[in-house]
Amino acid sequence: MTHYYDVWVSTKQFRSSSTLTYSSTEKLERGSIVLVPFRNKTVLGLVKTEVGLPKFKVKPIEKIIHPVSLPEASVSLLEWLMLYYPSSASTHLQLFLPSSINSLKDVTPEKNNAHKPSTIDTPELT
Repeated sequence: MTHYYDVWVSTKQFRSSSTLTYSSTEKLERGSIVLVPFRNKTVLGLVKTEVGLPKFKVKPIEKIIHPVSLPEASVSLLEWLMLYYPSSASTHLQLFLPSSINSLKDVTPEKNNAHKPSTIDTPELT
């Protein structure tokens, strides 16, 4: 079954605080850290919410970066910051993504490992 998600993307090329819609065959939690295609590269993203079937073509989420999602309190605070302080989603996401993950630049995952947790060393999210 295909699920659809609104995802905040962390790239300076997207200067909006709105989300983009992506698909996944896996059920993801709010706050999941993922890799998504954006233009001609792969960027970090954070799942905001699951949505219904869109009326337009969507690209698939390429990989789940970390098996643990950000806590709900952190995602709620991120949403509040985006409403209160006008800036791009990328600017706000830098405050919430772990620095070891946030420092990844233009990551291109192997296609046959899609939807599997990454093997990079990441700090525990508490």
